Amino acid sequence: MRISALTIGLATIFTGFLLCIYGLYLTNPADPLVGMEISIIGLFLCIAGFLIVFVQLLSGESPPI
Repeated sequence: MRISALTIGLATIFTGFLLCIYGLYLTNPADPLVGMEISIIGLFLCIAGFLIVFVQLLSGESPPI
């Protein structure tokens, strides 16, 4: 089974989005850094996924990995 880089980019965006939501869910008013760290990791994953998708759409081809 072949998985394209576009699929990996979309999965990365979705995973980052879920981590952002989970980090916000874990945010505790007494110690807000625990949830915020997870949210920041999710945000970076979303940015990486958007970069993967953007490069694939600009190149006009989605070679299989």
